[in-house]
Amino acid sequence: MIKYIHTKNKSPYDSDLILCADSNENTPSYNPYSTFKFQWYLTKEKNRPGIPLRFQEYDILILSTEEIKRKNYNGLYLYCILTDVRTKQEQTTESIKLYSDINKVIEFNSSFIKL
Repeated sequence: MIKYIHTKNKSPYDSDLILCADSNENTPSYNPYSTFKFQWYLTKEKNRPGIPLRFQEYDILILSTEEIKRKNYNGLYLYCILTDVRTKQEQTTESIKLYSDINKVIEFNSSFIKL
């Protein structure tokens, strides 16, 4: 997964997470003739199956810290399952622990690229 952070107004509570499930040649089973389906999930525990997010079936998900707070996503984990439509092979991205404070997001997750 490729992860970006866009901080607005230099406030840790006014930022966007831009998450790319990465269906390009960096994907381990990349096949130029394959088509991928995407589904994003939320879960309370890192290595447990999650609940699919409605209408989040794209390779990129943008989530604001304000939305994380408003929807009570603080402390939940977010991940994506990529499914190769041709082979039915599934891959799961890493899980991202969500917080409405971007500093906590950075502290509890692997590296993000700052925009």
